[in-house]
Order: sequence, then C-alpha cells, then structure tokens
Amino acid sequence: MENEKQNNSSKSVQWLSASIIIASVLISGSILYSNYTKSKGSVYNQGVNTQNAGNRPSTGVVKVSVDDDAVLGDKNAPLTMIEFSDFQCPFCRKFWKDTLSQIKKEYVDTGKLKFVYRDFPLTSIHPAAEPAAEATECAKEQGNFWEMHDKIFEEQEKQSAGGTVQFTAEDIKKWATQIGLNSAKFNQCLDS
Repeated sequence: MENEKQNNSSKSVQWLSASIIIASVLISGSILYSNYTKSKGSVYNQGVNTQNAGNRPSTGVVKVSVDDDAVLGDKNAPLTMIEFSDFQCPFCRKFWKDTLSQIKKEYVDTGKLKFVYRDFPLTSIHPAAEPAAEATECAKEQGNFWEMHDKIFEEQEKQSAGGTVQFTAEDIKKWATQIGLNSAKFNQCLDS
C-alpha cells in the first residue's frame, strides 16, 4: 500500500514537471513565433518590441505589453508571467489542470507574481479556440473572465482524456449561463 502511494506521488510529480516543461516550451515558442511573425507584419504581435534584424528572432530582451489582458494577482507584483494560450489546446488545458493552481498558490497569492493570460488561438488546428477566446472577453465585460476561462477548460476536461475536444458556440453559451452570466448580454456580445 505504501509503495503504491509512493508510485502515485512519483507519477504526480512527473506529470507536474512535464506540464511545467510543456508550458515553458509553448510560451517560448509563442514568443519566438511572435518575433518571427512581427517581422512579417502580423497584427497579432502588437506591443512586442523585438529589435530584430531581418527575419532572425531577437537574441536580446523581448518586451511584451500586458495590454488589456486578464490578470491574476497584484498588478504591482515584482514579477509578471504571461501565458500565451489556446483554449482548445490539450497541453494548455493540462497546464491549467496541473500547474496553474500551484503557480497561483505559491506565487500569485503571495504577491510575488502577477499572472497574465494572453489569447493565442491556433485557428488552423483549433477552430473553436477563437470563439472561446472571444467568449472570455465577453465574460470579462461582466467581471467573470477567470470563471469563463476555468469553465472552458473544465468542460473539455470532462469530455476528453487528453486530446483536442470539439465544442460549439452553443456549448459556450450554455457554459456562460452555468457560471451565472447575464445570458442576453453575453450572447449578444459573442454573436457580434
């Protein structure tokens, strides 16, 4: 029995470590991709100061604005972590499930870190990611960004053992009602 507990604990630590590594790779890849596409004139990288020459990614400090993105924690915290995420990405969902709560408990809730969520929908492989991102912005208008953020990932977690989950705008509207949003305002916002 004791060995089984140790094995489960060891597996949990391994999954947590893997989740942190995957999240770091996704964030780093997003930053590198942002640097590359900025040189190509992408509109998704406004606020990124890369100081790069030609098509090469910057080797210096990359400045990313927090803009009007959703923030967890003290806005004046000494450190800022920006997550570039896609609501339909199974790895992003794994980060939400296994890692975000630990970061929140150890760093955000203690005032050491503010955590910023930046939408980065990969629409070519995740068609529901953009409507989900729009849904969280609509929820934000009612002061419920993080509740909608969590609900979107939670509902997908119920439906899948780790893969990409397909969902519709109607699903999103149902979830918005379940977290107590004003349905008429939310639906009008999402539909527009």
